[in-house]
Amino acid sequence: MDPVSLGIGAGGGLAIGLIVGIMMGKSKAAQLEEQLSSAQKAVDKAKSDARKKIEAAEGNTDEIKTKLAAAEKKASDLAKKTQEAQDQASQLTTSLQEVEAARAKAVEQASAHQTARQQAEGKARQLEQQVSEALSATKSAESRAKQVGDELAQAQDTAKRKAAEVERLRAALKEGGGGNASASGLDASVEIFAESAGNLQGILQTLLESESQRAAVLADSNGIIVAAAGDKQLRENVAAAAQMLNQLGSQVGTVVPFKTLKSFSISDSSETVIAGRAFSVSGETVSLATLGQQSPNERLLDGAMANLTAALE
Repeated sequence: MDPVSLGIGAGGGLAIGLIVGIMMGKSKAAQLEEQLSSAQKAVDKAKSDARKKIEAAEGNTDEIKTKLAAAEKKASDLAKKTQEAQDQASQLTTSLQEVEAARAKAVEQASAHQTARQQAEGKARQLEQQVSEALSATKSAESRAKQVGDELAQAQDTAKRKAAEVERLRAALKEGGGGNASASGLDASVEIFAESAGNLQGILQTLLESESQRAAVLADSNGIIVAAAGDKQLRENVAAAAQMLNQLGSQVGTVVPFKTLKSFSISDSSETVIAGRAFSVSGETVSLATLGQQSPNERLLDGAMANLTAALE
């Protein structure tokens, strides 16, 4: 290709490019104008809306002021009510404090009353216990008094029987020529057995110890022991010996004028003595017999017999 053609082609292309560029520029300018117009419209619309809102806002100013005034009044009223409520709350707090103080005082008084009541109940229980003990003591005293009365009556009865037995023995002594001195000795011998309290064993033990005997027994007419004191190995033999002596007395009465055996005393070569009394109690014949190295005092035997008779009747 020759240079002229190249120049023509280049010039033509440049012109076309310019034309195209100009057309494109116009198109863009139109677009920009259109966009600018749209933007202007939007600005105008925004201004219009803003103006309307401002006008509306300005139109509502009175209403807002009215509402604001009403709100301020409500706020003022609320403040007053709040203050009144605070005052009431303060009064209530004071009242509650007073109530609490009154309650604490009431609790203290109730506690004091409870303590006093418990103390009163305790004293009442103590009094009841004391009354119960007093009643019990009274009953015991009454029972003891009755017992003492019974014992006294029994002692009086025993004393009467002893006195009667003493009188009987005195009469017997007088018949036998014993005289008043013997009767006085009998009284003393009866008193020796006073501490036995009517106990058969005690009477025999007193006789045994007073007269240094080895054994002392009270036996029935068959030789059966009623009570005994001293050597246990000798007791039954002494009772059998007393029965044999009673039988011997009955046999003697068949050959000589001899009534019922009343007393006996026999001794052997070694000075061992069996002595005693035979007497009747409630229609039955019983024997008091001792065994020792000496004969017991006659008055003590009579005293023992009197006490045994009183105890058996």
